[in-house]
Amino acid sequence: MVVVGNGAPVPEVPEGVRTIELPENLGIPGGRNVGIEAFGPGGTDLDILLFLDDDGLLAHTDTAELCRAAFEADPSSASSASASPTRTPASPSAATSRACAPRTRCAPPA
Repeated sequence: MVVVGNGAPVPEVPEGVRTIELPENLGIPGGRNVGIEAFGPGGTDLDILLFLDDDGLLAHTDTAELCRAAFEADPSSASSASASPTRTPASPSAATSRACAPRTRCAPPA
């Protein structure tokens, strides 16, 4: 796991989590690309990639494991998968946006 501070200080993280603190904000795509490259050129050392921005919260503490289990159950879905839990701290009662892998198996986010 890697946490990228995209132009901001990296908070304290659990042992074993890598951190990268960028001196300037590269924007969402730039920060994500730095995180991907931390796992080899083009993320070659990755099996699963999960992005969580600073304004999002995971609905469950085991979200990463749930994603891994889904991909292990159906490896063909990995090439077209996305999961986007987006409940913001400013609006905890807001509906959670959700996308499933592959998109043709789920209804579009509400």
